[in-house]
Amino acid sequence: MKASNFSSANDNQIGGLIRTIGIVYIALTVLGGLIIMAAFGFIIGMLSIFAGSFAGIMLMGFAEIINLLQDIKNANVKNHNLLIEMTKSDSNSQNNTSN
Repeated sequence: MKASNFSSANDNQIGGLIRTIGIVYIALTVLGGLIIMAAFGFIIGMLSIFAGSFAGIMLMGFAEIINLLQDIKNANVKNHNLLIEMTKSDSNSQNNTSN
C-alpha cells in the first residue's frame, strides 16, 4: 500500500464531522443559554452557556486528536513505504554486484 492511498488529516471525515458537531453544539448552547437567561435569570443562563461551550470545545479537541493520529499514521505509512523501496534497491544493487 502506498501512502497516497490514505487521506490526510484535513480529509479525515470522522474528525471533521466531530469538529462540526462541536461547533453546532456551541452555537445551539449559546442560543439555548440566551433563552434560559430570559426565562430563569442571568446566572443560570450563563452557567448553561459555559457548560455547553466547554462540552463543545472538548468535542473539537477530540476531533483534533483524531486528525493528529491520522497524520501520525500517514507518516508511518510513508516511512514504511520508503523503507521497503530502500530495501528493494539495496537487494537489487547487491544482486547486480554479485553477478
